[in-house]
Amino acid sequence: MSSNQYVSSKNRLFERLQELDISLFYPETFIYGVQFFIQEFKFLDIFLSLQIFTDEPNSMLDVTHKVQALFQDALLDFSELHLAEYFDFCTFKLQNEIWLIKREIRSKYSFPKISSLPLSANKDGIDIRKFVTEFMDTVVENLRDLVKIYVRCTFLIVPETIMKLIDVAEAKCI
Repeated sequence: MSSNQYVSSKNRLFERLQELDISLFYPETFIYGVQFFIQEFKFLDIFLSLQIFTDEPNSMLDVTHKVQALFQDALLDFSELHLAEYFDFCTFKLQNEIWLIKREIRSKYSFPKISSLPLSANKDGIDIRKFVTEFMDTVVENLRDLVKIYVRCTFLIVPETIMKLIDVAEAKCI
């Protein structure tokens, strides 16, 4: 999949999930599920954006392709037709695929060894300070995106518990 196709499907998927998140036609449990998927897909997007900072970007190429394909598949799964006909199956399938991809990421991911590099430049001639600055900017941008999501749910949280958490948060603000 080309980079443009991935970006297009990613943007359309997040737009669709946001539409579903603010929809008044679905029950609360459905909305919590949508918020869960927003959180999971945001994580996968962050994973992809951080791939440029790894020592061996090709080592995760198969996982990267799986994540990109999952974004396209999820766009179809969250279409009106699929939601009406196959909601339980689609959400179960997506949840399972995300779980498998996250396990694969965990097993294959290697963190770059920045501490072993000289302070001025690495073997490719890239200034380490510039690299660290770009890396930190990317992390901060991704964290900023995560904060915007406003997710306080998983499939394990009961709606009444969320209401109690909201009450506690409001009490702390007073």
